[in-house]
Amino acid sequence: MDGNGIARLLPTLKGSPFVLQANPDSLLHVVLNGTRAVATDAAPTGPAMPAFDWKLSDAEVASVVTFIRNAWGNAAPAVTAGDVKSMRQKLAGGGG
Repeated sequence: MDGNGIARLLPTLKGSPFVLQANPDSLLHVVLNGTRAVATDAAPTGPAMPAFDWKLSDAEVASVVTFIRNAWGNAAPAVTAGDVKSMRQKLAGGGG
């Protein structure tokens, strides 16, 4: 709720360079395709975030990512539906 994440489970979003970088492509990639942490002997089930590419429209993904980039004291440029569409094309192998 405060953007601080949970140690060894969920990443910090507040003040994160990953979130605040000028180009939002990496964050868009995670929201669209999801991510999974590497499993180890000590933690055989790595935490994961599901993909939302099938569920959210370009405008909805743009709103979510813009929120993350500007909540908890973050300040980064807004993401547009066009940015999301371009990332979807890249992920599908269509360039963009």
